[in-house]
Amino acid sequence: MTAIPQLIEYIGTWLAAAALLTFIFRIWKRTFSLRLAFTIICGVVPFIRYGGESVAGYVLGVYGSLSIVTIVLVGIKAAENLTLEKYITRDERGITYTLLAAAGLVLYSTSLGLTGFSAYRSGLGSPSFVVGLFGVAVLLTFLRLRLPALLIAFAVAAFQLRLLESVNLWDYLIDPLLFFFALVLSVNYWIRQLVKLVRNP
Repeated sequence: MTAIPQLIEYIGTWLAAAALLTFIFRIWKRTFSLRLAFTIICGVVPFIRYGGESVAGYVLGVYGSLSIVTIVLVGIKAAENLTLEKYITRDERGITYTLLAAAGLVLYSTSLGLTGFSAYRSGLGSPSFVVGLFGVAVLLTFLRLRLPALLIAFAVAAFQLRLLESVNLWDYLIDPLLFFFALVLSVNYWIRQLVKLVRNP
């Protein structure tokens, strides 16, 4: 792994550790100074070595590379935990997870050979795919859905700069763990919306 992709992966592991450990230890209930110190300390976690390998190395070895979208999302969550501010509304977050779940269903179902079409191949530098994503981002911006539009922009920009080792745009947009969480969280979001609709017709 070259220097820049490795750095990006370590940053992603750091932000994921900060978001997860803050949730586990309920650090958001502490003072800002303690939250800041804890977030910085979490930056050491990816570099801790055990058995000749770093924590980040183990995680990435088992799980694989984190997508740019995952890194941005855990970065936003880490920032929210640190500042106790909500930068994304619940509805916007729910719709974003729904879009990610839908994208994952298309990607992974076609990658299993269930159809004659493989969505993953379209990510290998296909201009039409990039143009299509640009159109989707413009539409989302018009609908005032800033988060998914921002995620697409970051992923495409990172792909053009080759900030990850992969040469496939899909690997910048989504990864298996993100798909799993997006699927669960989107189902939870729409169940809540349905319950709200039933209670307040």
